Amino acid sequence: VVTAGDLRIGLIGWDDSKEPDVEPLLACVVELEANADLVIVLPHWGREHTTEPTQRQERVAARLLQGGADLIVGSGPHAVQPLLNTAFGSVAFSLGNAVFDGPGPDLNWSRGALLEVIINSTTKRTVRIKMHEIRIDDDGAVHLSDQE
Repeated sequence: VVTAGDLRIGLIGWDDSKEPDVEPLLACVVELEANADLVIVLPHWGREHTTEPTQRQERVAARLLQGGADLIVGSGPHAVQPLLNTAFGSVAFSLGNAVFDGPGPDLNWSRGALLEVIINSTTKRTVRIKMHEIRIDDDGAVHLSDQE
């Protein structure tokens, strides 16, 4: 749990690459929800080089949101995957690459996303969550996709 002003943010990192049982993760989410205003899960998951989440990503995300996670921010596929906003919370399935060690096998390797999260300081709930796509030049410089 980290504190920003009077906001307590609970963070959980999770390696789902070998598709382990999610029950221990769900138990951590429930425990953390009791001690934090906002619960964020950071899974490393999904199929590499794909721009759509797998069925497992979707199932695990739904369980985490229903279990008390407010935001899920994924990594692993080396490609940007969609942002999903639900009544329970939000899921950025994959932010792609922002920094990586050299050129990859396809154009997605040089793409990523920054996640903008605005939180109401009174209610301690998210007000806005938006992805901003970025691109990485051959020299490693990062740029917002809609800006040159």
